[in-house]
Amino acid sequence: MSYEKQTWNQYDELKTEEENIKNGAVVTDNRMNHMESGIGDNDNNLASHLADTNNPHKVTAAQVGLGNVDNVKQAAKTDFDSHVNNKNNPHTVTAVQIGLDKVINVKQASKVEFDSHTSNNSNPHKVTAAQVGLDKVDNVKQAAKTDFDSHINNKANPHSVTASQVGSYSKAETDTKFSSVQSKIDNLDSNVYTAYANSIDGSQDFTPGYPNLNLLDGTKDFSGTWNNSTLWTDDGTYNGLKVRKRTAAQRGTYKTWTVPNDGIYTFSCYVKSSGPNAKVHGAFQVNGIREVDRTFGDDFDWKRDSLTRTLKAGDSIVYSYEMAGSAVDSTIWVAGYKIEPGLTATPYMPSSSEVTTADYPQYKYVGRMAGLNVSDKNDPKNYMWQTNTDVVRDDSGKVTVKTLQVETIKSNSDTVLLNLSLTGVASATFSYIRINGIVYITAAGNWGNFPDNKQRIVGNIPAGFRPPADWGTGMNPQGGSRLLSAVIKANGDLGVTSDAAQNNVYGQFSMSYPVI
Repeated sequence: MSYEKQTWNQYDELKTEEENIKNGAVVTDNRMNHMESGIGDNDNNLASHLADTNNPHKVTAAQVGLGNVDNVKQAAKTDFDSHVNNKNNPHTVTAVQIGLDKVINVKQASKVEFDSHTSNNSNPHKVTAAQVGLDKVDNVKQAAKTDFDSHINNKANPHSVTASQVGSYSKAETDTKFSSVQSKIDNLDSNVYTAYANSIDGSQDFTPGYPNLNLLDGTKDFSGTWNNSTLWTDDGTYNGLKVRKRTAAQRGTYKTWTVPNDGIYTFSCYVKSSGPNAKVHGAFQVNGIREVDRTFGDDFDWKRDSLTRTLKAGDSIVYSYEMAGSAVDSTIWVAGYKIEPGLTATPYMPSSSEVTTADYPQYKYVGRMAGLNVSDKNDPKNYMWQTNTDVVRDDSGKVTVKTLQVETIKSNSDTVLLNLSLTGVASATFSYIRINGIVYITAAGNWGNFPDNKQRIVGNIPAGFRPPADWGTGMNPQGGSRLLSAVIKANGDLGVTSDAAQNNVYGQFSMSYPVI
């Protein structure tokens, strides 16, 4: 059987080992055995050929330059021997004449020498790896097929590949990152918040939470004992609530209220004014100390004012509204005073001793929100809305209330009222508190002496309580007509400014802002 020549291709680094084997670029046991078999077959054929004396090549007389020799009896042996022994080329035969003109006149190898050369397997021709297409193969011992298969099937990371080598986090790094994420998740507000509205998107009559009952009695019709009551007159109703008005300055009407428990409370009231000289403002007193004034200006329609404060059990509270201007040709109206626990002013409700079935509002839709910050709960877009089944009134008018979410304020470092140290003031105080990411501030007292429209920095709020940008408010001065303003800067600086030079300026303000 003749030897079939093998085709060798260059090794392609972009292909897999298996693809390079199929493409003839890798020496395999099959290919090597094929070459060995071919060499063995050639050796056998050569030996057989050498032993064949019956003209295996079918040489003709013409091929050996004897085409002109007749096939007749030859000379006698003695004549032939004599002729053979004649070394002088009696016939003067030339190499050309016997077809050997291409043969170099050198000594030829003997049969023994030829056989020895054929059986020499030590690369007598100095064949190189490149000549047999193996120049890419290192001259090292190759893995056995069983070793190779064992390596392939080893799934226990036989190369000891590390996380960094494949661009991944190590276990320690992963644990750290998961710990950080878990910490942020743990810090999320986990409460479920409830809101109500009269449209499926929450935009109509939206209220974050069902209305709380009023902690103050007699606010629907101004019943009971109200200070300065005789100085105010009845003037119809607003949203079903009795309205009272006053056409003179000062003398707001109010009920003194005693705080039942330590906590956060929200105060609210409907206010309206007319005329150019009202200068309406809201006053807030704690234990007889006038703490906060909020200025609303002149000639405005009904608005609902609210403020939130942290108070202690037993505190005596007064909040009221009055005209601080001359009140000439001006009027102030008030209705619906309300005090309730928590941070939010919910829609007006009477107190628990006065509430009736008809007072409970019947909202068409209820919204739920979970896992968001409290600062987001005033946006109806953050709620999932559905038909309301929390507060249901049957045909007889009986009201069923269920599944209401009541917000509670936990006692922690954020809900402790802090006092800011001030410099360059006479007797002013500044208190602040952070609740669920919102900072609430109250300040009042004698702010000292001021140049004309020159800001004075009187303190600095610590990090964690600072606004995202400069945050300002107007300040209502006591005992004067000059205007004051306050600003808390993003770096925490508290600046106070008077619109004119004056001494011993009293004033109060309040503000709130989110902390980023």
